[in-house]
Amino acid sequence: MSRVRASVCRDMKEDVWLYIFETIMDKERRPSAIIPLMCVCKTWKNLAEPLLYQYLSFSSATAITRCHRSLMLKALRDQFPGARTRSLAFSHTCPDGPHPVIDRMLHYMPHLLVFHAPHTKLGTGTFEMLAQVCGPSLKDLEVQIGGDGAEGALQAALVSRFRVLRRLHICVSELGRNSAFFQFIGDQAWNLQHLEILLLRSPSKEALSAFFDFVSKGSFPSLTCLALDLPWLGPPDVGTTPAEALLSLFTKVGSQIARFTARIPHADNAPSLLFPLLTTVRTVRFPIGRPPQGFFEHLPASTEELLLGVDFSSDERTPALVGLLVELSLGEQRRKRLSLQLTSETTYRFEWWTLGVTHPNMAGDLMPLSVWLAAKNILLKDEAGKWIGQYEEEVSPA
Repeated sequence: MSRVRASVCRDMKEDVWLYIFETIMDKERRPSAIIPLMCVCKTWKNLAEPLLYQYLSFSSATAITRCHRSLMLKALRDQFPGARTRSLAFSHTCPDGPHPVIDRMLHYMPHLLVFHAPHTKLGTGTFEMLAQVCGPSLKDLEVQIGGDGAEGALQAALVSRFRVLRRLHICVSELGRNSAFFQFIGDQAWNLQHLEILLLRSPSKEALSAFFDFVSKGSFPSLTCLALDLPWLGPPDVGTTPAEALLSLFTKVGSQIARFTARIPHADNAPSLLFPLLTTVRTVRFPIGRPPQGFFEHLPASTEELLLGVDFSSDERTPALVGLLVELSLGEQRRKRLSLQLTSETTYRFEWWTLGVTHPNMAGDLMPLSVWLAAKNILLKDEAGKWIGQYEEEVSPA
């Protein structure tokens, strides 16, 4: 067996093996997938070892330090495996403060495509290094911005350096109290011509109108997906409502958004104020939590799909869901068919054919409602994308 392996290693061209190994890594996206291959023969080990750095994810400060030390030692031998790194991620278990070697690690990763650090405060220096080294290549950026003084505003301005981004996820934290600094960076608007997906999140209750005004000054001609996770939007500026903080952004990009996701429970006038600006939206999603009051009344006519997140682990929330669906069933019949899909926000997967067994009380409420809603041209669907009438057709005798 060992002779067969040795023969295969000798006869196959190295570039063929490298292509195979790269294909495996692109599919698995984890270093452990390539380690068994390195044990076959010396040729495979030499070819596969640099691929260990292709998709990196860290959950501890120790691992970050160890990786940086490895990159530095290899550079002393004129080896630069960091040039193969395409994705660099830091999980929520990393320390809150910026790790002192992250910016030095970035020196070795000039072709980075993905950078995710949504729960780690990186510091403006690391932002600057990321923009300097990876700005021309990065396509997916997920970061947290904020800090004392002008730090948050400077970090927001540095986002403009990532000119080829396709996806941008910004978590805003401790920014509102320093919002005055945004007036000094107005000329650093985000000119992101290739951006398709924009996600904005803030876990804290702070005034963000200056930040949203800054974002609205940018250029996003390719943007089609907008997601807002703002459970504590506010406090509003004097004489305004929380939803008005978003008005400049919706005025800028609302007409081009095809998919819209929102968790803005405290922006009660959002549907009447903002939804009319979503003139071409096809999919609207409300994750778990209370949707804005009156959202269905102002749902854009172009909407084809409505997704509602539901906590199926709690029977206490069933009345609220049923009440919402009853309200929809009593409304006017829609001219355009609407797909209303309930998506579970827990490990349970909602499907009509198992609902009667797992949640009999809820099934007794939802099944009649699904029939009433169908009469209004609204199809109540499960996570398999089927409404109850489709299951009836499948089990009916030929």
